[in-house]
Amino acid sequence: MARRLHLRVYRFILRQIPLAEDAEELTQETFLEAHRKLRAFQGQSLFSTWLLGIANNLARNFRSRAPQFRYQMVDDEALRHHASNEPDPETIAASDARMAALQHALSQLPEELYQPLALISLEGLGYEEAAQICDLSLSALKTRIFRARKKLRALLTEQNQMSLFQEME
Repeated sequence: MARRLHLRVYRFILRQIPLAEDAEELTQETFLEAHRKLRAFQGQSLFSTWLLGIANNLARNFRSRAPQFRYQMVDDEALRHHASNEPDPETIAASDARMAALQHALSQLPEELYQPLALISLEGLGYEEAAQICDLSLSALKTRIFRARKKLRALLTEQNQMSLFQEME
């Protein structure tokens, strides 16, 4: 269970902190903090939800101290994991362009909109678990996700990047 949670926490942090070394360090800090505060865990949520909440707080604190890491990809190699399965260079280039545009637009979202959207869309959490991590009601979480998606569309349209995504439909 610890290995499975370690990988989940690491991936969760890595989506927010682009450097693997920093993400690994924050993952370790998450487990140390959880160990220190284990008595505070009341069982009102899943242990993994509680643990991701700790990871979320540590990642948020890290980003606020190191703004140069705010949602930026480090190099092109990180984008290759998101490329299409097709070996066609044109398809890969289009996918890279979409990812770059999306990453740029995501970096412009305010934290209160980015976090719920990232938990649902990037981490794949359910709405209830994401609401607990963000300390929001379910309806407030859904509202923020709606606003985040609307803001993303507006940003992509404003930057003339929306056509990259319309080709996918």
